[in-house]
Amino acid sequence: MGVTYLYNTSTNNAYFAMVPKTCTASNFMAKAFNPSGTSSATFTLNDVTQSISIAGCFLVANNLNNVSCSSTNTAVLTAGDILDITLAVNNQTDYDNVNMFVTFICQ
Repeated sequence: MGVTYLYNTSTNNAYFAMVPKTCTASNFMAKAFNPSGTSSATFTLNDVTQSISIAGCFLVANNLNNVSCSSTNTAVLTAGDILDITLAVNNQTDYDNVNMFVTFICQ
C-alpha cells in the first residue's frame, strides 16, 4: 500500500486511508523528494480505529537531495480500520511543496 502527497505548510499534513483487507503491516518506508535545508521530520503511521501507533521514522533534509527512513515494526490490521499517516516537521519551509511517498506492506 503506498501514498504519495505534496506537503504544504498551508494544508493539513495528515492522510487517511482504509485498510483493504485484514493483514500484517510491515516494511514501513517514507521518502521526501528534495527537501531544502537540514531540518528534521517525523512520519507516523497510526491505526485510528484501534488507537495504536504502528510505525514511525525520522527524516533529516539534506540540501535538496532525496531522503528516506524506514521502520521494522509490524502490526495486525483489520479490514475497514482507518489509518492516519502524519508528517510533523521541525522547520516547515524546508519541506514546503515537497513530494512525499509513504509505503508499507499489508499481507
